[in-house]
Amino acid sequence: MRERKHVWKVFFAWQEEKEAAWLSAMSASGWHLNSVGLFNYSFVLGVPEDFIYQFDFIILKKADESEYLQMYADAGWERIDRIGSWYYFRKPVSAGGSLEIYTGKEGLKNKYKRLLLFLFLVTFPVFYNLFVWPRYYANESSLYSSTAYSILRILMFVIAGLALTAMIRIALHIRRCKNNH
Repeated sequence: MRERKHVWKVFFAWQEEKEAAWLSAMSASGWHLNSVGLFNYSFVLGVPEDFIYQFDFIILKKADESEYLQMYADAGWERIDRIGSWYYFRKPVSAGGSLEIYTGKEGLKNKYKRLLLFLFLVTFPVFYNLFVWPRYYANESSLYSSTAYSILRILMFVIAGLALTAMIRIALHIRRCKNNH
């Protein structure tokens, strides 16, 4: 029976380097990533090995996924798992070749642009409900005076703040990719 370990840890999209370094350190100590969840990592115990971890964000049709994964497999990358549209890959450092999924800044920049667009589309309803929708229903005082609505608005402000922070941090990554190109 293989020994397993679950770790709860929070990383955001703009902290990829930090997350990859942590996963590499875990593998170096014998704990190899087995699966991922929302802020949840599952590891299996094995022989310590130097792995490099890389991530990709892409929204694919089911039919295109096998071709996409085969492209990475051909380059020596092992797909570990995915959470939503985030794909987790690893490669032994000893395998040689490129130790980065994106060898050029253009590909990395495009990944962050896809992520930025996705975040905008997903959080647009939150921003709409916070800033536009209330203006049309200002006369519906019973809705605005309810405790549930107040709690919902606070929650939406928190989500909007996190989304805005994420979009700004990712936009800064895009800008760095442009400046380093």
